[in-house]
Amino acid sequence: MFYASINEAEGVRELQNFSKKWDDKYPIITDIWQRNWSGIAPLFSFPDGIRKAIYTTNAIGVPGEAWLNKEVKFLSGKGVTNQPELSFAYATAM
Repeated sequence: MFYASINEAEGVRELQNFSKKWDDKYPIITDIWQRNWSGIAPLFSFPDGIRKAIYTTNAIGVPGEAWLNKEVKFLSGKGVTNQPELSFAYATAM
């Protein structure tokens, strides 16, 4: 996934690859990541070991759930109630 990329440019390319693979089935997920990119981009300024600790540790990732919960509420309000799609969005964000 893009968060394991070595820099932001590669992360953008990986997000585009993710989009090509999954947008037909789960179109909203790439949109969520793109709208929140300003909060994700600083991750690439950390060394690889620190970055890996951040994206693999739930305790550190918990503050990031706030925007995800907001997105799920937004999607639900727009009539998106497809549980697999919402679950996939959650899983990819964690």
